[in-house]
Amino acid sequence: MRRAAVSSFGFGGTNVHVVLEEAPDPDKTPARASRPLQLLPLSAKTPAALDAYSHALAEHLASSAPEAFADAAYTFQTGRKQMAHRRFVVAADSTEAA
Repeated sequence: MRRAAVSSFGFGGTNVHVVLEEAPDPDKTPARASRPLQLLPLSAKTPAALDAYSHALAEHLASSAPEAFADAAYTFQTGRKQMAHRRFVVAADSTEAA
């Protein structure tokens, strides 16, 4: 583990000293999902766009890594704007959601 010290000395007597440490290695095992089922909300401006978006997402989920499914569900819930036409999927994993 690497560590470093950084000091800054000011003219008016304002001095700062900080010790930095290398971040620990992330676990190699995927994190478990917090819930057995995940919610993926989908929305689009038109019904046709929602259908196209749903099909594209299904194709992506069928070929994606299953351990990233809970992270994707979180992003869909918090990182996307809600639009007029909506649908949702409740699934345990990416294969089931696809």
